[in-house]
Amino acid sequence: MVFTDHSNGVINGSAGVGTGWSSDIPNFNPADIVENIKRKMNDEELIPMHPWYRGFMGEFEIDATKKGYRALGVFNRLNDTTLEILELPVGKWTSKYKAFLETLLEGKEPLVTDYRDYNTDCRVKFEITCPTLSQMQTDEDVLKCFALAKPMATTNMTLFDPEGKIVQYSSAEDILVAWYDLRLTYYEKRKNYMEKTLGDDVSKLANQVRFILAVISKELKVSNRPKTDIIQNLVDDKYASFPDKPKSKKKKEEADKKAAEEEALTSKGKAKPKATTARGKAAKRVIEDDMVVEGVSPADIATGYNYLLNMKIWSLTKERVIQLQKDLEKNRRSLISLKVNLRKIFGKKTWISSFLPGKLSAKKWRHSKKKDPPTSTEK
Repeated sequence: MVFTDHSNGVINGSAGVGTGWSSDIPNFNPADIVENIKRKMNDEELIPMHPWYRGFMGEFEIDATKKGYRALGVFNRLNDTTLEILELPVGKWTSKYKAFLETLLEGKEPLVTDYRDYNTDCRVKFEITCPTLSQMQTDEDVLKCFALAKPMATTNMTLFDPEGKIVQYSSAEDILVAWYDLRLTYYEKRKNYMEKTLGDDVSKLANQVRFILAVISKELKVSNRPKTDIIQNLVDDKYASFPDKPKSKKKKEEADKKAAEEEALTSKGKAKPKATTARGKAAKRVIEDDMVVEGVSPADIATGYNYLLNMKIWSLTKERVIQLQKDLEKNRRSLISLKVNLRKIFGKKTWISSFLPGKLSAKKWRHSKKKDPPTSTEK
C-alpha cells in the first residue's frame, strides 16, 4: 500500500455511480490541504476549504439553500448588445456550449443573433450578439439566460473508509481528518519497520566483524571442513541467523530440496566414521532434522548464515574489518536516533519534511479569489 503526502480524495475529488451508491466530491486546493494538515498536527482548528480548480478563472459562490456551491463563469458587457464570455463553469466544455448557443439562434425572435468563437486550447472566449442584453439588468439575469452558473452539491461526498466501508462525509475537512489519522498510523508502521531493518543491519555487521576476527585469529576454522560442522560452530557460538525469505511456498520447497541435495553431495562417497563426536551429531540433527529447531526448516538454517559464509576472501583483511566497524557505528547511531523519537513525533516530522519549500507554493496554487466565496444572498 502506497500513501501520498496529501489526500487525493480531496485534491482530485470524485464523481460517479456505484452499485447502490454514488459520489460527488469537488476538487480542493492543495495549499489549503497542506495548511490544514499542519494545523491538525498542532491541534489547531481547521480552516474551511472551498472548491478549487487549477486554471479556473471564475469563482465559486456558496449556495446556502442547497448546501453546496455554484461555479460561475466570467463575462463582460462590451456594449448594450454584445456579451463577451471569458470562462465557463467547471465541467462545461466549449464544444457543448457552442451547441447550446446554436439553440439560442433558433426561433422567430432568437435570444442570440450571432456569435464568434475565439477559443484556444487553454482559454475561453466567445463574443455574442444579443439584442435584449440591455434588458438584463443584473448579472444573475445574464448567468441564467446564458447558462453560466452550475450547481455543485456537497451533500453526497461518499468514499470508502479505512475499513472498506462506504461512508458519506459531511465536509472535505471530515475526509481530511479520517485520512490524516490513517496516514499517521502508517508512519508509525514505517518507524517500526525502519527500527527492525536497522537493528538487523547492526546485528549483521557486528557478527561479520566478530566472524572475520575469529577466522583471522584461527579461533574459528572454516577451511577444508564440512559445511554442517561450520554451521554448528556458528549456532553454538550464538551467531545471529538471518534466513532467506522465499517469495512463495513453491520457492521455499525448492530451497529445502536444494539444501538437502547439497547435504547429500557433501556426504556422498564418504565412509561412515566409526565414531562421531557430540558436535558432529548435533550438526547432523540441526541440519537434517527440522524438528530440533522448531518451525525452522533445514534450508532456513543453512541459508541463515550465508551473510557470513558467502563473504569474499578479501573480506578477511584488516581494512575490511575497519570499514565494517565504521559502518556498524554509523548504523548504531542511526538506530539510537530513530528510537529516541516518539512514534507520532517521528511521523509528523517525516510528514512535514515532505512539504518542500516551493513544492506547494502559494504562487503555484493560488486561489482565483483570495477571500472566501460569497453567498448567494450577498450577490
